[in-house]
Amino acid sequence: GIGDAVIATDLREDPRFKESKSIITHNIMSVMCLPLMRGDKLLGLIYLDTRGIPTRFTALEKSFVDAFANQVSLAVENARMVGDLRNDCEDLKVRVAEKYSHRNIVGPGTRMQDVFRQVKKAARTDTNILLTGENGTGKDLIAGLIHELSPRKNAPFVIVNCPAISKDLVESELFGIEKSVATGVAPRSGFFERADGGTIFLNEIGDVPLATQVRVLRVIENKEFERVGGTKVIRVNVRVISATNRDLTQLIEEGSFRKDLYFRVNHIQIQLPSLTERMEDLPDLVDHFVKEYAAKNSRPVKRVSSETLDVLGKYHWPGNVRELEKCIERAVVFADGVEIGVGDLPEDITKAATMSSSLPALPAGSLPDMVAELEKLRIQEALEEERWVILRAARRLGIHESTLRKKMKQYGIEKPRKR
Repeated sequence: GIGDAVIATDLREDPRFKESKSIITHNIMSVMCLPLMRGDKLLGLIYLDTRGIPTRFTALEKSFVDAFANQVSLAVENARMVGDLRNDCEDLKVRVAEKYSHRNIVGPGTRMQDVFRQVKKAARTDTNILLTGENGTGKDLIAGLIHELSPRKNAPFVIVNCPAISKDLVESELFGIEKSVATGVAPRSGFFERADGGTIFLNEIGDVPLATQVRVLRVIENKEFERVGGTKVIRVNVRVISATNRDLTQLIEEGSFRKDLYFRVNHIQIQLPSLTERMEDLPDLVDHFVKEYAAKNSRPVKRVSSETLDVLGKYHWPGNVRELEKCIERAVVFADGVEIGVGDLPEDITKAATMSSSLPALPAGSLPDMVAELEKLRIQEALEEERWVILRAARRLGIHESTLRKKMKQYGIEKPRKR
């Protein structure tokens, strides 16, 4: 069989070989050939022969070659795995570079072009950056783009999604843990250690517990820390990019975010606009997502109808570009032909767009007065729709929570008291 050894003492008398021209030409008398196997996979062969004088290979010699073959098989398989891993790593690097490349962050309009200009300048430096903006505006993509444009691009880019980490585990995840902490706990490195030489992205840094912020401040200032339960000082060289969808100055006033940490992460601040603030990019974004998801799902869809684009333009997009992306992905799946129609959109989007198109009658007056009145009415409408939850209403309006509070104070808008 394929995994069997072949041993012959005198090939001149062996019917398997005596007619072979190569054996006669090279005067081969005896041979031992063992397969290099890994499971049921044949990796190669180990071949030994004697010439001129027949030799009987002993059981001891065979056992030695067997053991040697096992070691060689393991080495060959490991070498192949390392080669495959290197190829996978190279493929991953290419995919990461493509994901965070400028061409995959669609924004031909003036607002995003201004962001790109800031990104290019900031990427050349090694200073810490704070990305602000609502959920779904693409802060993670911009952080990746900064890393790819920086001198650290060939080093690790480590993403830390702060809200997803349990408060009990956040320090061990960020800084690592030693085995002495608890029975059965294996020592491991943390995110900062893994990012050494590269960039660490602290997404939604406002959710880091106050007690942990002291240690984050230390590693940013001094580039050093200890693992949880350890005493050895570990030094790292990392660039810190942070992001938040919350007003950190408001959190500082509330006592849930350290002012000194705010100043350390906020050397350069880049504000990402909400989708409603960059609606000029909507047609290009829609076209980008149609092409992407049509290709991914093997669908014939090529475009959206003009009526559909008009409906998309009237929606308020509280989830920003991420919500638009999921909307187009769904529409691509449900569309019957090459064009997405209004009926392929989610019902909540078509209803909201219809409501927003029927504006209330405004009193006569100067243009600033009319704009102010319309803004007041829209704020009241959003607050009522979100049951006076200010954060959700702000997202619906496409503005920050602090901005909404200022406008409520400006227009004298207050939550109705229960009777």
